[in-house]
Amino acid sequence: MDFKDVLVDAQGSAVAAYTKFLYQYYRYDNVVACFIEGQDYCYYENKVNYVVSDNYEALFYPCNGRDEVEKVSEMITKNCKFKNNVKIMYFADKDYDLKERKNQIYYTDYYSVENFYCQKEFIATVLKSIFNISRYDSDYKICMDLFDEKYKIYYEEILKVNGFAYAIRAKEKREHLKRTNLSKIKFENMIENKNFDKFKMKNFDYSSLKKKFDLEFEITESEFNDSILKIDESNLRGKWELQFYIWFLNGLKKCINNGTYNLMKNERIKISFDNLMSITATQAIFTEKLKEYINRVLFK
Repeated sequence: MDFKDVLVDAQGSAVAAYTKFLYQYYRYDNVVACFIEGQDYCYYENKVNYVVSDNYEALFYPCNGRDEVEKVSEMITKNCKFKNNVKIMYFADKDYDLKERKNQIYYTDYYSVENFYCQKEFIATVLKSIFNISRYDSDYKICMDLFDEKYKIYYEEILKVNGFAYAIRAKEKREHLKRTNLSKIKFENMIENKNFDKFKMKNFDYSSLKKKFDLEFEITESEFNDSILKIDESNLRGKWELQFYIWFLNGLKKCINNGTYNLMKNERIKISFDNLMSITATQAIFTEKLKEYINRVLFK
């Protein structure tokens, strides 16, 4: 097996990212190497390139999750010393924040990057970019009120779902259990009425969530209740936030197409998934904390 085969076989691992970086960085006079969770590439590429000058070549190395980003940071810290022309950045999702954080890594303010997409500040940006509705248009308040209304319905139940998911992750960490695949739990399967006008989430409790997650180990009702107390808007699972965001925008598009809710009718508004995700990644909120991290690494 040659070097390329090794990288393909270990794609997304800390070892693969570390090895690829070592084979690339020395080819450039000035380098900013960014180790990121793979699905967040577009977001961080946009933010890093916005700050980094043309004198630097920004290189990105996707890793399979927070653990692999943390592993590669340990490998580089232990084995490498670079001159000032090589800058190293690490970006990871906070997740439920059940693990100790590493000092040299930037962690998201929320569970993940996807959580930025349900912030009202960002929804306002999307209204302008996709629907051409600015803060000064009469339709703006209608759209934002609709978002508040639908998100409130979603939030009341997703809080409980996240409480159960938090309890799962806490028990896995505490008892060294195999990691449960939460991706099988979809937002669309949490909805009782998908009609935008009559949107309603299923009403969850301990028993229904225990049945829904169908685990190989048990989460007790006490563990579930304790975990709910640890959930707020900062640590809602990002994939479910993203799925709600896409559902809301598709529903809003139909409302604008049909002129419902006293919105100005516009049948020309269309949304493609690729266009939506491109806007989502490039225009998502650029927090002060993230700017400070990037600048601190660049100018230390």
